Amino acid sequence: MKKELLNEDGMALVAVLMILLLMGFIGMGLVDATTSEVKISRNEKIRLDAFYAAERGLEYSRTDTNIYATIGEGTVNTPLAGVSLAVGDSDASGTVQWLYTSSKAPTGSGNAIQDDAATQASYYLINVTGANIRDSRVTLQSNHARILPR
Repeated sequence: MKKELLNEDGMALVAVLMILLLMGFIGMGLVDATTSEVKISRNEKIRLDAFYAAERGLEYSRTDTNIYATIGEGTVNTPLAGVSLAVGDSDASGTVQWLYTSSKAPTGSGNAIQDDAATQASYYLINVTGANIRDSRVTLQSNHARILPR
């Protein structure tokens, strides 16, 4: 019986099986980590698409003269009818709200004479939300001043 206990036949097989088991666990861990990284990367791309859509909507809201021609002293929804801000899976929409009109242009606006009787500044609040089909949303807000002739 003692001779059978000291017999090491088959020990290599047991050692190889233990190493294979250990390598399997390490492999499963690597696959899980890689899968998580891919999901994180995809979610970041979706969020960036929504952010870029909001940026696109904000730039549109700052530059479309039709918005400021129709706003008066109220609020306008953007984009205006007939304008699409959709690109790929993302789109943007928001509001431009008139805040007040001042007789002075804002400091640092490039207007050499701050109390120039020929100009005035209208101030607006712009809110834009970019979204995509996976329901990722990014909202941006900006104050905007337009220097206009009186």
